Amino acid sequence: MKLLIPILAALCLALAGCNENGPLSGGAMVKAPAGAAPVALLSLEGAPTEVTARLAGALSREAQARAIALVPGSGSPRYKLKGYLAAAPSAGGATVTWVWDVFDGARQRTQRLEGTEQVNGTDAWQAIDDAALTRIAGRSMDGVARFLGEGADAVAATRPTTQSALPQTALGFAAAE
Repeated sequence: MKLLIPILAALCLALAGCNENGPLSGGAMVKAPAGAAPVALLSLEGAPTEVTARLAGALSREAQARAIALVPGSGSPRYKLKGYLAAAPSAGGATVTWVWDVFDGARQRTQRLEGTEQVNGTDAWQAIDDAALTRIAGRSMDGVARFLGEGADAVAATRPTTQSALPQTALGFAAAE
């Protein structure tokens, strides 16, 4: 998995200029504000390598469409993303659950983004198509753009004081870096 991080970073940078036709996820797109802090994609765990590579490409395209600067994690980006994917059978197919933890420069989690995507077929990793990956990437980058636009303080102020339905160790992964 350690080799996957440089592959993700290289893929994100290589694909950063590939989307000329606007948003691919459908719906209302959230744009990051001009001059927003750069974001590094550190890791994406839980899915097979082929699915991870396809999702990394979709994330890069969706980030560019939202004016989010994805940069290599080796530098000093203000925010870093760690992603987690899980798949489980569900009524009528399978559900892919995704979680992004946004960390600041002090390695503190400042935001959690999460969602699900339904796919047809009992094996989610075989059934997930590019359209589903684009929807995941689009909703993920909408959340990142919203976070960058509102700022960590504003987003933290809107968090409920009770525990969320998704515990700190979502999908079995701890939130600590």
